[in-house]
Amino acid sequence: MTVGPHPPAVYWRRRAVVLGAILVVVMVIAYSCTRGGGTDTPTGQGAGTGSPNADSTPAPTASASVLTPRTDPPGQDQTFAPAPEGGSAGRPQPEDSLFPTAGADGIVVGGSGCAQGAITITAASDKPSAARGAGLQFQLSIKNSSTQSCTVDVGSREQEIYLKRGAETVWSSDTCADPGASDMRTFAPGEQTTIGTVNWNGKSSAKCSDGSPAGDAPAAGTYQLFGRLSQQTTNGVTITLS
Repeated sequence: MTVGPHPPAVYWRRRAVVLGAILVVVMVIAYSCTRGGGTDTPTGQGAGTGSPNADSTPAPTASASVLTPRTDPPGQDQTFAPAPEGGSAGRPQPEDSLFPTAGADGIVVGGSGCAQGAITITAASDKPSAARGAGLQFQLSIKNSSTQSCTVDVGSREQEIYLKRGAETVWSSDTCADPGASDMRTFAPGEQTTIGTVNWNGKSSAKCSDGSPAGDAPAAGTYQLFGRLSQQTTNGVTITLS
C-alpha cells in the first residue's frame, strides 16, 4: 500500500535507504562492542606482565655458582718439609718455592727438566746427643725425587745448617763463615748425595773468632737441627745436649 503523490518506486527506495542506515548503525554498534571486549584481555595481560619487568634482576638462588677464592698455597703437591715451629724472622720458610724464576740463585729451571717438588733435602747429625761444649758433625743431603735430571746450585752460598731451641737460633753455619761460592750440579733421577758437611765446635755463634763460633756453649736441653738449600728447609732433627 502506498500513500502520497509520488510513484510507489520512490517510497520503496526511501524505505530501503532507511533500512540500510539502520543496518549500518547496528553493524557499527556490534563491531564497537566486539572490539571493546577484545581489548580487555590484552590490556589485562599488559598489566600482568608489567610486574616482572619492574625488577629485571632475579634474586640469587642456592644453586647459583659462587666463585670462592682459592685458599690452599701454590704447589700444594710439593715435597717441602713443614715449617719449623717458631721459625726466626727473615729465614726462608719451606712454603717458599725452591724453584725461583729462571736466573735466580739456587735453581736452574730452564731446559733442565726441574719440576717443583723434584728436590728433597735432609739434615743429619753423626750423633743424636752430646755433652755441652762437645763437637758434633752435621750433614746436608739432597735427593732428586723426580724422573728427570735437575741442575741445582748446591754451593756453600746456598747452604745453611743451624741449631735452634724454640724460636732462638743458637748456632748457624752462616754466621761466622764467609759467604761461600756457587756450585752448579746436575742430579740424575733418584740420585741422592751429601752436599755439605760442617764440624760444630759445640759453641754458640753469638760471637765469632777467626771464622769460628766463639760464644758460650748452649745450655743442656733438647734442640732441633735444620738444613736449608736456597729457599727450601728440611724437617727438624732432635739433638740433645747434656
